[in-house]
Amino acid sequence: MKDYYLEYKVEPSKNAYIKYLIKMIENVDQHGKVITIVPQGFLFKKSKTEYYLRKKLIEKNRISAIIALPEKLFYHTKVPVVILIIDKSKKTKDILFIDASKEYKRKRKINILTNENQDKIVDTYQRFETIDNYSYVANFEEIEQNDYELSVKKYVKSQEMMEEIDQEKLEQKIKKLEEEKHKVQKELNKLLNEI
Repeated sequence: MKDYYLEYKVEPSKNAYIKYLIKMIENVDQHGKVITIVPQGFLFKKSKTEYYLRKKLIEKNRISAIIALPEKLFYHTKVPVVILIIDKSKKTKDILFIDASKEYKRKRKINILTNENQDKIVDTYQRFETIDNYSYVANFEEIEQNDYELSVKKYVKSQEMMEEIDQEKLEQKIKKLEEEKHKVQKELNKLLNEI
């Protein structure tokens, strides 16, 4: 068996999921896919092993999609997790981010993904497109500029956050409101003097 750590040039890890992830990737054929669940921390941690594995997977064009799941999907853990889809025969360098963290139904102590939630995730993955407040297709340059950080929330931003504030329009609006306030104050003072 070849040393799978050498293939991805990462230091041996004490993290079981890192060892398992590398082993799965190395043991799937050149046209195969690996679909696995990893802690969200894998997407942004700066530890040597996780950072370099992430970087190597991106540079080798292996990551197809990342799907953020709701918390409390599993008994006895609140750790937020993501589905990581690795495709060895991927053609595009883009990565699809899906924020399905709000797609769930509460059921006693855990949350569940309904058939409707699951269909929405699968449909979005198959269409591989950006949907406001739900999914985003990021290109390689964008990910490289973000220092290979793959946090879903970094890419799938809410529409309110994405709208840029036009400073000039804001200043004009404030000026107009100040003028109106001044007029109202003048009228109020006039009325008070008449009383």
